[in-house]
Amino acid sequence: MAINNFHREIKFWSAEIHFASAENNFHSAESHFDLMEIYFQSAENNFDSAENNLDSTENHFHSKEINFQSTETYFQSAEINFQSAETHFQSTETL
Repeated sequence: MAINNFHREIKFWSAEIHFASAENNFHSAESHFDLMEIYFQSAENNFDSAENNLDSTENHFHSKEINFQSTETYFQSAEINFQSAETHFQSTETL
């Protein structure tokens, strides 16, 4: 009888240990899930940031294209002014 009670007590404490272990595993799984949510949110934020950086780079590139076109326009204007000055100078020589 004492051995049966001892066996029952061992089984009871074994079941308690398994239950406590299951609770710990559940809490660990919850913590991992929370951590995964944080990692996922961080990944989304990094992706959004990368998209914003790409947009910014495209805008910067477009701005540089406009600046280049503007520089070409100024250069062409300078050539026209130079030709006009040359023509004016030649016309004063004939006077």
